[in-house]
Amino acid sequence: MKLVSDLLNMNRSELHALWKSFFSTIPPVSQSALVFPIAYAFQKKKFGGLAQKHITFLNRYSKLLHSDNSVQKRTNTYSLREGTVLTRNYKGSIHSVSISKEGFIYNKVVYFSLSAVAHAITGKSWNGYVFFGLKEIKDKQNA
Repeated sequence: MKLVSDLLNMNRSELHALWKSFFSTIPPVSQSALVFPIAYAFQKKKFGGLAQKHITFLNRYSKLLHSDNSVQKRTNTYSLREGTVLTRNYKGSIHSVSISKEGFIYNKVVYFSLSAVAHAITGKSWNGYVFFGLKEIKDKQNA
């Protein structure tokens, strides 16, 4: 195999042989489930894999997703420090969000982003950083 596109023309036995050359697990039954992992393994071997920072991010994000599927979560990749509390007065009510390594905690729920928190508060789409006053809206005439 010279190109990833060659995988599409291979039969199941050829794909199984390739699978065994890349993986030590039993190949999946579905032919389409064989093709994509083999294609990735081929590209990884030829061009190199993901950078360690991306692997770390994906592993961390995966753990968050699998820990409790009922909440929205995200790793805190911004410059906000863990323990910071953001407050916003919205329609006469004070809303507080805590920053943790798991994400943004509002009303005991860990959210994916500040924008998701702002949406939970207002019911509308917001840039979370703008909503909490961390970023100003750019003047369209000066942008």
